[in-house]
Amino acid sequence: MPLQFITNELDILARRILPQNQHQYLADKNAIGSSLSPLYDRIFVCEKFAHLNILPVKRNIVYSSKFYCGNLKPEHIKRVETLEVFLATGNPAINLDNQAYLPPSTNTYFLGNSKYNVDFSAEFWGVKHFHVSKTRKDDILLFYAVHGNSIYFLSLGSHADLYSKKFIEIVISEFPQLMTPLGFGAMPDMPIGGIPNESTEHIKKQWTKGSNVSFVIDGKFYIAANGQTTARLNSDIIYKASNILYQIDNQMQNFDNFLATKHPNIPFEYKINELESRLLIKAGQLCVSEERTKEQCLLNIKYLDRINEIESIVNIN
Repeated sequence: MPLQFITNELDILARRILPQNQHQYLADKNAIGSSLSPLYDRIFVCEKFAHLNILPVKRNIVYSSKFYCGNLKPEHIKRVETLEVFLATGNPAINLDNQAYLPPSTNTYFLGNSKYNVDFSAEFWGVKHFHVSKTRKDDILLFYAVHGNSIYFLSLGSHADLYSKKFIEIVISEFPQLMTPLGFGAMPDMPIGGIPNESTEHIKKQWTKGSNVSFVIDGKFYIAANGQTTARLNSDIIYKASNILYQIDNQMQNFDNFLATKHPNIPFEYKINELESRLLIKAGQLCVSEERTKEQCLLNIKYLDRINEIESIVNIN
């Protein structure tokens, strides 16, 4: 019952995000009683959208010593300056297609039924990128990392650098406090029997297969905890869905125990108070009513806060 309500809310949001021709790939939302696929699909859409868009909050921009725009054409320098203003002021226009800062993969979510398009670029190491040049011909990317309300401008590069370790080296040497939040670190006491193949072709091939990759930097063996493709994405979806289920089950069980003590020998019948829940959802809550006793319970569902964040971007876009 609460799960169906949440799935319905996610369905509305997911259909606003998805191109019309991809609605068909969403599992039937009304099948949530027999399968979690409807919930998984909608969490996937919302999380990918949130991943590739910038939440509209004011950002503190931190520059690495390797970040330099002096060699750019005037029009590209102007794009970087506009980007800086958007970030510093929390301007949501940064997410708009006509600005072309974000990777175009935002528009493809499914590759057929039950096939997620998980092209999250360089997220394996927690490093993302903006497009400084609007066309692939110039191929200028700004690689960055986010932690809290700070955004770290690491360096400029190209699409070939998605498979390079140079941005990881910048994080390690200049912003080591970011390693744990970004999900990578050095393996202690890892014997190094030679330098692994770190060519662009090899790393790209590994990522395409969904395999983990590692780099040797300053004599240490670095590896990321984030998977690059389906495995990581599925585990993240399952975690978020499981957390929603746990919060519902735990709080409903407490409500049931309370009612059983206060109103013994009454068969309870629960329903979602939809009108009140639609008002409370902004506060991360749902309202459940018991039909016979007229008792009510507010369920606190953490993922509703995430829905509110994503919806704020969708509304602007």
